[in-house]
Amino acid sequence: MTVHLTVIPGGRDDTWQDRGACRGSSQDHWFPAEHESNKEAKKICNGCPVRNECLEHALTHHERYGIWGGTTTRERERIRRQRKLDTAPPDDGKWRPKVWDGAPASELGDGA
Repeated sequence: MTVHLTVIPGGRDDTWQDRGACRGSSQDHWFPAEHESNKEAKKICNGCPVRNECLEHALTHHERYGIWGGTTTRERERIRRQRKLDTAPPDDGKWRPKVWDGAPASELGDGA
């Protein structure tokens, strides 16, 4: 399988991607085969200074494959569902999504 990573355009030298702990590491960590472990990627993500930016990018751009911001595709889908469930109208009547608080996806529950 060929994987194409999304690169955010902008022309700046200092994007969040440039500061990622994953920078320069093997793609094999981030795109493990179906029955391979993702533990090494998640371990790197746990100490990453741009983990939240990475996760928000993946959620916003609906990244379907790989580990992004320390989450798998399934975990990101759970976060999206949870955000939809947690969205409530504020006093002004405008709907806004709940901001992810940085908790590990495993603490979000199954979103059902």
